[in-house]
This record gives sequence, C-alpha cells and structure tokens, in this order.
Amino acid sequence: MPPVSIDLYSDVVCPWCWIGKHRLEKALQEAGLNEGVEWRFHAYELGPRQQAPGTVAQHLGEKYQVGPEEVKQMLGRVESLGPELGLHFDFSKARTAASFDAHRLVKAAEKAGKGPELMESLHRAHFSEGQDISDHAVLESLALQAGLDPAEARRVLSTDAYTKEVDEDEARAASYEIRGVPFTVINGRLGVPGAQPVATFVQALKQAQGA
Repeated sequence: MPPVSIDLYSDVVCPWCWIGKHRLEKALQEAGLNEGVEWRFHAYELGPRQQAPGTVAQHLGEKYQVGPEEVKQMLGRVESLGPELGLHFDFSKARTAASFDAHRLVKAAEKAGKGPELMESLHRAHFSEGQDISDHAVLESLALQAGLDPAEARRVLSTDAYTKEVDEDEARAASYEIRGVPFTVINGRLGVPGAQPVATFVQALKQAQGA
C-alpha cells in the first residue's frame, strides 16, 4: 500500500489532541501503515493570541460555566486515559498559554522535517512539565531538543514568519466547518473528528487506503 498522509488540525494546549495523536499513531501501527507516514500539522488556536496565564482548572470553569467538582471530574477523565498511551497529564502544573508562536514554530520544524518531534515536545512540555509554551525561551529550548536549528527558531520567533500559514490553516478549517479539534484528514479525502478510539482509527485508515 502507498504511504499514508495525515493532516491533523489540532492545538498544542488541547489534551484531546495529544490523546488523539497517540491513538492514531497506535492505529497506524496496528494497521501496519506506520512506515513513511506523511504528517502535516495544521494550526487551530483554541484561545486568543493575547491572554493572561492562569490555571487550567480556572480556565475550564470559566469556559464551561461549571464548578470546581465538575472541573475535577473533567480533568480526572483526561488524566485516566494517559497511562494506556504512555502519556502523563499533570494539571496541577499546566497553565493556560497562547499557542500562536508555537504553531508558527511547528511550521518551521515541518519544513526541516522535524514537525512530529516538535509537536510531541510541545504537548509534553505543556501537559506534563507545566512549561509556558508561549515563552520564547521555552520554545527555543524545545525546538533545539526536536532538532531544529536554533538560529532558525530565533528568526521565526523574532519576526512574523509563518503567520500567514497559521492564518491560512484556520481559514481552511473554517471553510471545512471544523468546529473543534482534533480533526484528522487521512489521505486528503477522509475526515475523522475527535480523539476516536484506536479501533475506529484503524477502520478509517483501511477505508482511506481502499482496503
């Protein structure tokens, strides 16, 4: 079978995006399609580009107009799904953060063939380590760890590089009527909304491959 192409609309600060990405990776492996996968990450900012930092619990309570107990249940559900995928969520550390610059840096990393590595590092830094992924020093460090040239990372973060590409991603998502993330497009023709179970992704992959 030909290699699979994955267009993933997601946000760095979206826990279900991290879960969905790993479920999809597991599905690719189970379907025997994990060799030569072409990943393309598309920006979808869930929060404003200018925002004050705060706890995730506080943010969710305000966003969904629910109390502390409901928020605790929401976060607990996410945390409980992490271990089976090898993910660790620590919402006592995680803070809200604008993801615009992170998305721009992912674009640069993709150009250098390091997109998946940087996206994974960003998710882990935000959810497991409580790092501020809107901070340029943090972003430069994560880019270096992912294998991106540090000079290129600094250039991107000190200019408006890849702003157009981020804006185009979000305009395209709107034109596709994508209302939430993650949203996966397999082989450019089959859309899968949400962080679906592994078995559902396996079925979608086989369908997209004509199997």
